[in-house]
Amino acid sequence: MNNVCSICGNEKRYDDYHKMFRRCDFCNRKHALKYYYKNKDIVLEKRKINYDKQKISTMNKERYSKHKTEINLLKEQIDILTNRLNTITCA
Repeated sequence: MNNVCSICGNEKRYDDYHKMFRRCDFCNRKHALKYYYKNKDIVLEKRKINYDKQKISTMNKERYSKHKTEINLLKEQIDILTNRLNTITCA
């Protein structure tokens, strides 16, 4: 597509996938820093929310893995009881 940055005119150093982007690495960094400082409060709030979501997710994974065997045993018992009820009601 396009090997030249549309902002500064320098040649981009990316492979084929990155040729579709308009800015080179340097211009993209400048743009990202400008956006960060312009919207610092919003960016930090989003980071905080994402951090909290990730923390909750890892806690849930740890909790699930800790009780995984107990959960599987209870599921098996539920299946056994459900089968018994089905055989009683059909007979």
